[in-house]
Amino acid sequence: MFGSKSNISISTNGGNISMDTSAIGEGNIVSKSASQSDKDTTDALQAITDFVASSQNSAASLLLENLKKEIKSQQPDKNLLKQYWDGLKSVLPDVVKLADACTKISSLFMSI
Repeated sequence: MFGSKSNISISTNGGNISMDTSAIGEGNIVSKSASQSDKDTTDALQAITDFVASSQNSAASLLLENLKKEIKSQQPDKNLLKQYWDGLKSVLPDVVKLADACTKISSLFMSI
């Protein structure tokens, strides 16, 4: 119902997102998009995590962990996200073969 105040909380891997829906109404597509976007990010991070783990590249593992921590922070710094992502691509160039996951992670620099 428009004008009613409600809150949505989404939790993924320890990170929390809260949204006041009073301006958009319950069941609005914006609320559903936020939830889907969060799932897409989680799926992308899982694909990249699996790929990095299979590479056994310790530098890539460290960069990925830093990237994940920054994503989960209350106010992620998009410059740090980009640095960690660029570093990961530098030490493990084959990570770009995960096209869908890479696109989702790269979009974080623009959305935060």
